[in-house]
Amino acid sequence: MSMIGWLAAVDERAQEELRRDPDRFRDRLDWWDETGNRLPHMISLGKMWQALHFMLTGVPWAGEGPLSHAVMSGEAVGIDFGYGPVGFLKPTLVRAVSAALADLDVEVFKSRFSPAAMEAEMIYPNGIWERDKARLPDELVHYFKLLGTFYRDAASRGDGVLLWIS
Repeated sequence: MSMIGWLAAVDERAQEELRRDPDRFRDRLDWWDETGNRLPHMISLGKMWQALHFMLTGVPWAGEGPLSHAVMSGEAVGIDFGYGPVGFLKPTLVRAVSAALADLDVEVFKSRFSPAAMEAEMIYPNGIWERDKARLPDELVHYFKLLGTFYRDAASRGDGVLLWIS
């Protein structure tokens, strides 16, 4: 079973709905709406969520500053998809994360890829960092760019962000 990282941008109306009834809101976090269309403003980081966090912060969990909130953080909202509660970032923090991601150059981010350190810290998914070190930096850069675009767009709309692992 894989642990997949997800982020969803939520507007003010959805934030109010979430505060009123987190259990009912859970259904909105499905990839598909009732008409079979993919919901907007939602991304998957695949299995690379912890690697992204590690490369952004230098630590496997938590950390300091806005980048520590980009992938794994937030106020617990009472929804759990099996790997802990969904976290919620308020719009002010979304703007700070967006700015911090924009300030981080792609080449600097890519230079933080350290297979040995990732193996030593047991960064999920375990055991792939040395074995696949030739292809993984480009995959991580892809997700880094996706994350930057996601936060930039969410910040420009004034959205909050939900983060979870399923």
